[in-house]
Amino acid sequence: MAMNSILPAGGLDIPQEEGLGDQGEPLLVENEFTDEEILELWTVMKQESIDDNWIFTRQWQRNLWYILGRQWIEYQTRYAGWRDKRMASWNPRPVTNKCKETVQAIRAMFTSIKLSVNVRPNGSDPKNVSAAATADEMSPLLHEVHFMNQAMSEFDFWLCVCGNAVLHTYIDYDIKHGEIVITAETCVECGETSPSNEIADAGQKCPSCGGQEFTPAVDPTTGAPIETRKPKGIPCTIVLSPLETSWPQSYSRFDDLPYIIRSRWRTKRYYQAQPECAEMIPKITWQKSPAGHNLNLFTSLGQANDLGVGSNTYTEGFNRGGAQEDGITEHEVWMKPTGKYPQGLVFRVLGDSQPMVVRLENEGLPGPMPYTDAEGNPLFTFAHATYEHVGGRILGSGAIDPIITKQDALNRLDSQVELCLSRTANPV
Repeated sequence: MAMNSILPAGGLDIPQEEGLGDQGEPLLVENEFTDEEILELWTVMKQESIDDNWIFTRQWQRNLWYILGRQWIEYQTRYAGWRDKRMASWNPRPVTNKCKETVQAIRAMFTSIKLSVNVRPNGSDPKNVSAAATADEMSPLLHEVHFMNQAMSEFDFWLCVCGNAVLHTYIDYDIKHGEIVITAETCVECGETSPSNEIADAGQKCPSCGGQEFTPAVDPTTGAPIETRKPKGIPCTIVLSPLETSWPQSYSRFDDLPYIIRSRWRTKRYYQAQPECAEMIPKITWQKSPAGHNLNLFTSLGQANDLGVGSNTYTEGFNRGGAQEDGITEHEVWMKPTGKYPQGLVFRVLGDSQPMVVRLENEGLPGPMPYTDAEGNPLFTFAHATYEHVGGRILGSGAIDPIITKQDALNRLDSQVELCLSRTANPV
């Protein structure tokens, strides 16, 4: 097994340098990505991926409603969504939720399976053997650090209900994880002041002159040590539902995808808590709910209960929970290497009607893909799984798709029996 290492290059202030291509030719890594260039690219990606999601969202919304006990529904093209069937008030609407029982049984079976890793070296080189042994010993610890038991439980839900789930491994630079303090030092030989992390990257030498003697750098005005505070990066693995991810449906295999879009809803409170986002707050046009139906449906699940009822806006799936709080939609694009972007491209766009490019120095946005393997090749840290593969497309079908019609028939029969009993009728 090849040993790969994920390096948080996006979170370090490492200047991009000129590298070598496959044939040894100079390979330039772009440092600057203009907003116009990114927004033009985003417009094309949005048309390819997000605009056609409604085809599958219709199916996922039905499955979620059935799991939550809201099964007396029908699809109305006029509203492009599922609504309660129009029936006389005296008609009983019983629900014997076989769909949820099926999902519970499958998830219980998945939970009983204990995943393990057996790391083997991909050669007899001592470095490979040592790396494999270290990774094998670290596997249980990494499993706990990434909260994989909790993640896989959520993964199983989306896999069974919607037939698709995505795992994303990355380094989270949220301020809630704390800060790191980077001190600065002054070179004795040239007098240049550099952060301690740049000195360490240069081999404990001055990046300017190569000197090896340093003194703590102080502010000439206050005499206080010069320090830089940055959010602490925490490695994590999260589960993304099909409502939070998008890609072009013209591809039939996940490995062939040129990019993936991760969408999420961020509240104004989140941006106020992030030091790097302070300058962006006045420029953002805040909203009460996402413009896209997928995120609307996903965020509305916060107001769902197991009785199949909720607020009027929630029940149609066109509003989210806690709509009194301002927020904005984030679309994060991870694009694999191309001729124009040999190290890949990662960028984040805010809003739908008036998109705005996010620039974060700590996360290296926008910029090349932040994680590489031991040989420096960019890593695409997404993994997709389907419950039931469907030929010709990436998206699969869920566990309850085949039993929806039987569930409807059972509900109708129960309704007729109750109606007969209430009328003391005796049909043949």
